Amino acid sequence: MPSLKRLLTLSFLTLFLFSSTLLRADSTASSTVDSPLRSFSDVGATFESLGFNGVAMVATGDQVQWSKAFGQKNVEDLSADPLSTDTQFAIGSISKQFTSALILRMQERGLLLIGDSLDKYFPDYPQASKITLKQLMSHTAGVPNYTDDSIFWKFVESVPFVSLKDIFNFFWHKELDFEPNSKHSYSNSGYILLGALLQNLSGKDYGTLLHDEIFEPLGMKRSLYDETYDYSSEARGHGFDRDYGYIRSSDMSLSWAHAAGGIVSNLEDLRLWNFALDQGTFISKESVALMAKPVNVPGSGGYGLGLVTAVYKGMELQWHTGGLPGFMSYSMRVPAKSLSITVFTNTDDTYLRNQFMNALLFVALDGEAKAPAPILEVEVPAEMLKRREGSFFCEELGMTALVELEGSRLYLSLKNSDDSMQPQLYMMPQDEKLFFLRDIASLKYVTSENNQEQIELVQSGRKFIFKRM
Repeated sequence: MPSLKRLLTLSFLTLFLFSSTLLRADSTASSTVDSPLRSFSDVGATFESLGFNGVAMVATGDQVQWSKAFGQKNVEDLSADPLSTDTQFAIGSISKQFTSALILRMQERGLLLIGDSLDKYFPDYPQASKITLKQLMSHTAGVPNYTDDSIFWKFVESVPFVSLKDIFNFFWHKELDFEPNSKHSYSNSGYILLGALLQNLSGKDYGTLLHDEIFEPLGMKRSLYDETYDYSSEARGHGFDRDYGYIRSSDMSLSWAHAAGGIVSNLEDLRLWNFALDQGTFISKESVALMAKPVNVPGSGGYGLGLVTAVYKGMELQWHTGGLPGFMSYSMRVPAKSLSITVFTNTDDTYLRNQFMNALLFVALDGEAKAPAPILEVEVPAEMLKRREGSFFCEELGMTALVELEGSRLYLSLKNSDDSMQPQLYMMPQDEKLFFLRDIASLKYVTSENNQEQIELVQSGRKFIFKRM
């Protein structure tokens, strides 16, 4: 029995496979049931039947339109206490918008400018003179992402608490990955630097600053950042293993995430936060617009300063996803409708999380949505799977995909540009050319115009081409 086995998701900041999970507003499940969903209750009932374990809320202005909890605090134990809409969850990268907003509030107070060079605040950082605060906020600085380091997760499992200096050591003496402002590449390291800057300027630790500036004034009574807080006491995080189902994820100290992803919150508090952004009561509406404005850099995918923006039927959607081991989160605003939607789950099921958000959004904006059908595995002969083995390179990402057959199963491993390896993923066959990577992405073998075999890897609406090497 794997009861003692613990799973790690690939990153605590919704960085599955690549470093920004950009869900397009018009995406729907690859297969759907016939009956349309015409109410939030319909959506909730459908996703409950699909095994969603978590909570969700839809609000307009300062009014909750619908809110519901599904499943248990501990997915392994059906007799465990049920989740409630008040349950706290680790929200991962959604934390970035709080960090970004604090930086912009300091700009409004005249304490800094986001165009400032980083060496004004960190003169000892070797790359500081090349980087601005805005580039850190928008992931365009080129600072190596510490969660991509090949030894990162080994430390997470063995070291219960780290200081900012400990995290700095992962990237401090490395060269930049690229010339600042030449491209977009998601880097949690940038937000660690921003968190340290906030502490230095305010004279307060990050958790106290959040409490004093945001949580207490806005009435967010269930939100906090505390390096010693055991957030699993509220809801236990779970990963999914193909052979054993949901099993407990590794515990991870919030100190490893800090200003990049360490906040714990609940549905009501995220509603209060989204309403404050909508009304411009924490930072000005001009600063909120700056957070949401996509940077004009290749590969940004709509990313601004802690928020991602997409457009659906002429309306801006502003959002961010997040995750810690065994926890996935999603928060979205539609400013034109004063609409906010939040979905939390204490599993690593990004597929259901994303589709749940889509369905709630479409019901809110269009009056109906399609329901996703479960992903089913198709048996493919081993000799056919053997043909899919090989190495494939993605020029856009600088990553190599290694496909290997082990027994009767294909597995994908991704090698980052620094030669570090991401955890191996099982490729679930849909036919001999189409595979799902758990609930994370789809992978399809195609032939290019020059008759070269390549892989089209689609993750939450973004397509990446890997050419056979």
